[in-house]
Amino acid sequence: MTLVGFAAAEAHARAMVEADASDPSVLRGAGTRLWSHGEPRSKAALVLHGYTHTPTQVAALAERFFALGYNVFAPRAPLHGLTTRRAHARVVPGALRRYAAEAWTVTARLGSDAGVVGVSGGGVLATWLATRTACRVRRLLVLAPFYRPHPRRVPPAAVAAMRVLYGAGLLPDRFDVRGHSYTALAQYLRIATEIRPVPGDGDLLRVAVAVSAREQSVDTRSVIAVPSAIAVAAGASLGAYVIPAAANVGHDIVTPAALGTSVDDLYSRYLALYEG
Repeated sequence: MTLVGFAAAEAHARAMVEADASDPSVLRGAGTRLWSHGEPRSKAALVLHGYTHTPTQVAALAERFFALGYNVFAPRAPLHGLTTRRAHARVVPGALRRYAAEAWTVTARLGSDAGVVGVSGGGVLATWLATRTACRVRRLLVLAPFYRPHPRRVPPAAVAAMRVLYGAGLLPDRFDVRGHSYTALAQYLRIATEIRPVPGDGDLLRVAVAVSAREQSVDTRSVIAVPSAIAVAAGASLGAYVIPAAANVGHDIVTPAALGTSVDDLYSRYLALYEG
C-alpha cells in the first residue's frame, strides 16, 4: 500500500473507520478508530489490540496519547469484532502481517516520531513491525506480549507442537475456557518465531514492556527477554515494569474495567515507558 503524506494517510484511516461503522458484520462500537488533530504532529502512535479484542480495548489508553498531542490510529484486526461468533479462529499469519504493515504505513505519515504499542497478540505484531528495518519504527511498547504461552497453560516442550500442528491445521481446532482458538493462537506464535533482533541504524530509539506479577497467560520470561534483546541489538533505551501483585491485575493490563482503581497510575506509567 502506498500513501503519500499526512492527508492521504488520514483519509485512508477515516475511510477504514467509516467502512467498519457501516458494515453490518462488524459489531457496533468494535470498529477501527482514529484520533487525529487534523494535521501532522511530531508524535504518532499505532495501537494494536489483543487477540479476541477490538479497538475498544485500547481506546482509553489511545485517548491519553491523543491528549498529549499524538495522532493515534487503532485499527481492528482481521476477523475480530464481528457478529459471527468465533470468526477470529480463522485468522491467518498473512492477514495479520498485512494488517500490521498497512496500519504502520498509515501511522508513519501521521507524525514524524512514530511508534507502536501492542497488547498481547497485538504485542507480537508490534514487535514484528519494530524489527522490520524498512518500517523505521521509533518507539515500541508491548503490554503482556504473547511471544509464548505461560508454562502452566502449555508446557514448554509442547509449544512447538502446538504452533505447528494447530497452526497448519493438522489438528482440529479447540477453544479454551476463555473462547480462545488454539489454531488462532498458533498463528500469533508462528509470527513470534519470525522476530529477530536486528542491528540498529539509529531508527529505534526506545523499547519498553510491562507485565503483571499475576500474569498467567503468557510466558513472563520471554516477555522481558525478547524486548531486551531487541533493545540491545538496536542500541535503544529499554524500560520495563512489573505490575505488583497487590494491584490484582491479570493478563489484561489495558482495559479500564480490568484495572480498576489502578488505571490512572498504570496509564501514566505506560506513557512514561513509551516516551522514555
